[in-house]
Amino acid sequence: MAEERQAEQPQGYGRRLAKHAARAALAVSIVLCLAISVCYTWRLDAWAAVTVFPIWLWPLAGIVLVAAARRQMRRRHSLAVALAWCLVLAVFADHPFSLLRLRASGGRRTLRIVSLNCAGISRAVEEVAALRPDIVLLQESPGREPLAALARELFGDDGQVLSGVDTSMVARGTIAALPLPDSAASHAVIANVQLTDGTEMNVVSLRLEAPLVRIDLWSPECWREQTANRMRRRRQLEAIFGAVPTWSTGIPLIVGGDFNAPPGDAVFETLATSLHDAFAEAGRGWGNTIINAAPFLRIDQIWLSPRLRAVDVYSQKTMHSDHRMVVCDIQIQTP
Repeated sequence: MAEERQAEQPQGYGRRLAKHAARAALAVSIVLCLAISVCYTWRLDAWAAVTVFPIWLWPLAGIVLVAAARRQMRRRHSLAVALAWCLVLAVFADHPFSLLRLRASGGRRTLRIVSLNCAGISRAVEEVAALRPDIVLLQESPGREPLAALARELFGDDGQVLSGVDTSMVARGTIAALPLPDSAASHAVIANVQLTDGTEMNVVSLRLEAPLVRIDLWSPECWREQTANRMRRRRQLEAIFGAVPTWSTGIPLIVGGDFNAPPGDAVFETLATSLHDAFAEAGRGWGNTIINAAPFLRIDQIWLSPRLRAVDVYSQKTMHSDHRMVVCDIQIQTP
């Protein structure tokens, strides 16, 4: 009998230890759920180390903790925490209803814009031609020669090219470059574009500073560097947007390219006061653009001023770049 009691004691201790571990895992999941909700609601620069990640990553981690605790906890407790994580994902996910939206039918397509990060590969530019755009926005753009070839193929003698340090644009019509401050000159090109049909608009092709890829969230240095990185990106966008002639004069404005920031990021506050995200208005399908083979984040976006209405927006897989293209069909509304 004594030997049986001695054998039962380690087993009982193991069960208690497993139950304590399960409670700890569930508690960590609950705290993490609350913290992520707060971070993604306000998205302060100081929290950029967390919000730089796609939102689905955190519910995945939280539900893994719930699954680890499930056998040792009451089912309703685990289910409640899992449902809380599902709610977080539903609230902060990047326009999930785009997966249900069908292709726009009928109506008149006024203008097609295509934005592509070429990754510096000349052959990536060639893929744009099949989409027959009216305006092309390019980032990590190759040299002027491939751009000139694209302009000739698309528009013949009516095409023009504006090539910058890292970004460029091609359009059907005349392109008049607009000045940029030195702090933004390497991140964008801005132009007044006069299309062959007489339509006038201001257009920006940009690529903001790349985000940091760090997972050492226990390091204070990680948090400091991520905060500084976000603030630099914000200042770049403010400088670019500040250089655009005011859209309130009635000239429509298109801002597109590689923002190097997740959807909903605080960086976009600079644009959100006067422009709208085309994908939020008419996006369909899986809108993520990076990486091309398995896109998990929509860092390539097109923003429009109020007179421009998106009627169809989607991402298109590419063959030569690590980004997918953004294809945006818009209509110009009467003032």
